[in-house]
Amino acid sequence: MRKRQVIVLLVLSIFIISSCSDDDSIDMEKFKKENAYEGEEFEPSDESIFNLSSDWENQKGDTVKLTTVAGKPTILAMIYTHCEYSCPLITADMKELHSLIPKDRIEDINFLIVSIDPIHDRPDTLSRFMKKEEMDEKYWTMLTGSETKIRELAAVLGFKYKKSSLMDYAHSNLITVLNPKGEIVEQINGFGSDKKKIIKEVLKYTNED
Repeated sequence: MRKRQVIVLLVLSIFIISSCSDDDSIDMEKFKKENAYEGEEFEPSDESIFNLSSDWENQKGDTVKLTTVAGKPTILAMIYTHCEYSCPLITADMKELHSLIPKDRIEDINFLIVSIDPIHDRPDTLSRFMKKEEMDEKYWTMLTGSETKIRELAAVLGFKYKKSSLMDYAHSNLITVLNPKGEIVEQINGFGSDKKKIIKEVLKYTNED
């Protein structure tokens, strides 16, 4: 019996190591396909996200509304913090976008990340995530809310997601630009997509003085 347990542990160890190893030759198209959302399709709304009057919690535990980002253009993504597949890539894309904004314009732009996992992503989790990712609260905000609120926001954004297991979700990989009124003016699919149009669009709403 002990010999069998050792064999099982060896097999599991090999699987885990091979699954978590860095592979510089990853096929991104295959990765996108394997991690793509498969479910009901719908288009983003023409309505402002500010029409959703629901309350949310930010990384500090404060109760806020989506209008917390009103008055400035906002680059927005929806993820969950314990995701090991597409969300780290979306997060990296968001951070790259932040780095591409001219220094004299960065204070005129909001970066917003909304969790799709209301059970595990509580404010303290979001705060730890931001510290780990070195996201300055001066520019970045993270929000969590109830399942209903998340689904309402996702519907406005055209963001699709569904639970794929107890802890994980299959979901879209959208990055969205909102104008200062909370209306969608640009969207790209993540995973290294061309970010020039995101930068170009968001800078239209910043001061050029």
